Amino acid sequence: MSEKNERLINLAIALISAKRPISKEQIFRSIEGYSGNQEAKDRMFERDKEALKSLGIDITIAPIDRLFDDEVGYQITEKDYAVSFGELSAKEIGFLTVAAKIWEDTSLAESAKEIIRRLHSLGVAAEIELAPTYLKPSVLTEILEAIHLDSCVSFSYTDEENANQTRRLAPFAISSNQGLWYVHGKDLDLNSLRTFRLDRFASSVEKIDLRIHKPKDFQIPSFMEYKITAKIKIRRDLANSLRSKAIEVIHGDDWDTATIEFPSTDTALFEILWHGDNVAIIEPIELRNSLVQRLDEVIKDHV
Repeated sequence: MSEKNERLINLAIALISAKRPISKEQIFRSIEGYSGNQEAKDRMFERDKEALKSLGIDITIAPIDRLFDDEVGYQITEKDYAVSFGELSAKEIGFLTVAAKIWEDTSLAESAKEIIRRLHSLGVAAEIELAPTYLKPSVLTEILEAIHLDSCVSFSYTDEENANQTRRLAPFAISSNQGLWYVHGKDLDLNSLRTFRLDRFASSVEKIDLRIHKPKDFQIPSFMEYKITAKIKIRRDLANSLRSKAIEVIHGDDWDTATIEFPSTDTALFEILWHGDNVAIIEPIELRNSLVQRLDEVIKDHV
């Protein structure tokens, strides 16, 4: 990656993650690549702003202090990078989703974390929530290749009892829901259709010398047949990915109370656990008990 492109990515991450407008000096100190005297750095910054604008990303200029407008700062808000792709087919949307996920799982996540660390070191409040993902990018690409070639595969899979089993599958399709990836296909040992979560894969994917074509009437199972509504406490100004899904949010001093509808208990626990002690379950009690049970299992596995 060229120095200019790396600087542009870092600039975009910094301005998107900033909770309030930040000054040029803060930008120059936290992002590598701005060098020379003040005039030279100003010219580089103006060129970078134009480069981001050509990519459809505008930069909002606003006073750093709302009470005084003598110093302006810079920030990228959600409306600044909203992009319209026009009419896309289901296949095109699928390709874009897969490409974005693979990119996120490689270089962007670490760049974002580094920028956040630098902004915090300068006393700038910043937050960017990276999508929770525990699967290796290779698992996703291996499954996609097997689907393309009509190949069968084998892999080690962690089941609900936290035990690893070797599974053999003819994969027909992949899907994502609530931050999780799934593969759907025919289980060769059970001789029936099954769905597997990719983050539960405990090994890489091995091809089997067997080819099975996807049935013409195959349909991806619906995730929305079962839902669970939870009321949870969220620490103020944190866990924005959960807040965005809330049906209702009641604001408090230190904690907000959100009502969120999840497609399954597993998904609810996965997303809540991701945010650690910044989130607490109020109800239903069954979900709280499941969370305690999961945490007890983790403790036992590490004692």
